Amino acid sequence: MVDIEGDEPVPKDCEARSEASQEAPGWFDEDLRWALSFWHEARNGGALPVKSRIDPLRFPPRCLEMAFLFELRDEEWYARLIGTGYFALYGQDVTGRRVSDFIRETGSGPRVLVDYATARSQRVPVFSRSILNWRPIGGQLPYHRIVLPFAADAEAADVRYLLGFTKLFGLP
Repeated sequence: MVDIEGDEPVPKDCEARSEASQEAPGWFDEDLRWALSFWHEARNGGALPVKSRIDPLRFPPRCLEMAFLFELRDEEWYARLIGTGYFALYGQDVTGRRVSDFIRETGSGPRVLVDYATARSQRVPVFSRSILNWRPIGGQLPYHRIVLPFAADAEAADVRYLLGFTKLFGLP
């Protein structure tokens, strides 16, 4: 397990934290732990699962709104699939766009980008908790997120895809 430190200020009741590990940390929300089991099963004994093992029909419907799939192309992440909750977060559809076009190097952006880089370089899931500015209410909400690395195919050793799920807390 590796703690990933950041300098983002957060309220005392929502300490920002990220951990890279093949096991869920104790503080991670129970409702998202299924994703880790899915990742381990998709690995099928290998170091990394392959994208062809991603079956959205196996995802709990409650998690689809805040799900994403990013693809690495030319050293840039691109949004392949984005749950509808991200439209509310960003105020526009970001499907097909470069991640760096909608996750900026300000606010909580640097922490999120470090999580993606860590999942890619360490080839293990990254669990995080923090807060984000939720556009629909004009305020901040705490969240938990899991980012899961996937290879393009069985012969590939590098992470080419990131599958992620976010759970927001305190929605009205």
